[in-house]
Amino acid sequence: SQTGWLVPPRPQPLADLLERLQRDPEAVRACGARARRHAETSFSPAVQRQRLARLVAPWLGPGAMQGSLDPAERG
Repeated sequence: SQTGWLVPPRPQPLADLLERLQRDPEAVRACGARARRHAETSFSPAVQRQRLARLVAPWLGPGAMQGSLDPAERG
């Protein structure tokens, strides 16, 4: 329950979980907040640019990735 819940692909376990979550809205809010923080820190445009830069850097040669990767800073 860090960022979501896993249930077997059958109706009853899902129904049981939904009933439990309906009784505990704070757990739902907390899980949602953790999931949002994870998404923002793991999948932001800046993080994706950095990951892409590391991925393509070996093919671009030395010095090709110098400077900012943020389009707003490049002018």
